[in-house]
Amino acid sequence: MRWAVFWPSATDGKDGPANVEANSEPSEHRPHLGVASLVLITVAAIDSIRNLPAIAEYGLAAVTFILAGALFFLIPTALVSAELASGWPQRGGIYVWVREAFGERMGFVAAWLQWVHNVPWYPSVLTFMAATFGYVVGLDFATRPGLTVAFILAVLWSTTIANLFGMRISGLISSVGAMVGTILPSLVIVGLGAYWVLRGEPLQMKLGFDELIPETNLGNLVFFSTVALGMAGIELSANHAREVKQPRTSYPRAILVATLIIGLTYILIALAIASVVPKQKLSIVTGLMQAIESLLGSVEATAYVPWIAAMIVAGTFALFSTQLFGPLKAMMVVSHDGSLPAFFGRVNRHGAPRNLLLTQAVLASLICLVFAVLPNESTVFFVMGDLAAMLYLVMYLLMFASVVRLRWSRPDVERPYKIPGGSVGLIAITGAGMLCSFFVLGISLVPPEQIDVGSHAIYVGILVGGLVAFLLPPFVIYAFTARSGVGPITSMVETSD
Repeated sequence: MRWAVFWPSATDGKDGPANVEANSEPSEHRPHLGVASLVLITVAAIDSIRNLPAIAEYGLAAVTFILAGALFFLIPTALVSAELASGWPQRGGIYVWVREAFGERMGFVAAWLQWVHNVPWYPSVLTFMAATFGYVVGLDFATRPGLTVAFILAVLWSTTIANLFGMRISGLISSVGAMVGTILPSLVIVGLGAYWVLRGEPLQMKLGFDELIPETNLGNLVFFSTVALGMAGIELSANHAREVKQPRTSYPRAILVATLIIGLTYILIALAIASVVPKQKLSIVTGLMQAIESLLGSVEATAYVPWIAAMIVAGTFALFSTQLFGPLKAMMVVSHDGSLPAFFGRVNRHGAPRNLLLTQAVLASLICLVFAVLPNESTVFFVMGDLAAMLYLVMYLLMFASVVRLRWSRPDVERPYKIPGGSVGLIAITGAGMLCSFFVLGISLVPPEQIDVGSHAIYVGILVGGLVAFLLPPFVIYAFTARSGVGPITSMVETSD
């Protein structure tokens, strides 16, 4: 992806104001994407194996949870964001959609949530990366929280500094990382998992129709939040809705195929993990490597464990590097509109939003203080991922509400793609997404049975306190900018670093 479209470098020959024509539609929207292309874009935006050990905790019931997540969350978010993207394709994505429905303040809140949910997500994903890196170098990061924190800060700040010099290499890193770090390890796990079953090796999970029905106690259902977070982000691929040939038929077809691929991938890998690692020994952080170690051991190939671990680290790094930059696009449009102080919207001579990058790195570093109050890396991994999911779900609730309001308040706007079924189809799709979001928000506050969270009061306090702490700033900032009369900024490019 060429981020320079939004933040071109000084060598692109474009000045600041011309560069940030907020809400101006791109000059060309000639449809050129077929179903196959859109399927690949969607799968690349969603498919990830990092959260699958937590889903594997359910055993055979993981199938039910993954299907439920696809039906009640992934498909609704895909169809809703496609309609919004095809009607309002301007730069800014979620910010523009919610702004058009509920005004600049709520648009700012939505863009803020899409950005700030990454702040707790960074320590979560980097905890996973550190634990996996331990398999490469032969160190147990789980027993050395200080080493984990040092690893997180080193990767966070080195990647942030690298991104300050622009994103010209990031697209290549992301593409190669997705192939090496996600697709190849997935094929290894699924292939060896099938071999494990065909050899008649003992399965570590129970089989039977009854096992498809999840336990209904809240302490067990809480892991459904990882399913939702694992399926989040499809609104980014919906920005291609106007580039699809025959969008009314091609887009839902592509989403259906992509959902089947994502769901099947998740199911096969989760079941492979649950089949070879006993539930009582399964770690939500290192469960993936535990499974790979067992699977490679079955073919006397454990020497390759560090190599597979290195692949997964590379893929996670590519995802992390991309996520450092991606959500900042909407925030840049917010700043240009004047809802966010101009300080945050400026870019350096390399086209990078320096102040936003540094701000999120500082916030993520401070989040690492949770290592001092939570028992272990598994707890940090889960709690921070849970908080990230809660913030993202509030943003999705705003998105679902926006598509309903805009369907009735702005019927004149052309939408190459519309959710089928008229008003009934719209309410059914958005209702499913909202119900799923509220359900996950509710159960996220329940401490999981399988993880030692220490004090329940601290656990709930971190989640509720974090949710409030991250939700309040956009309202305060907007009130300040509105009162001070800050208008659209005239230039976002700095002449020097």
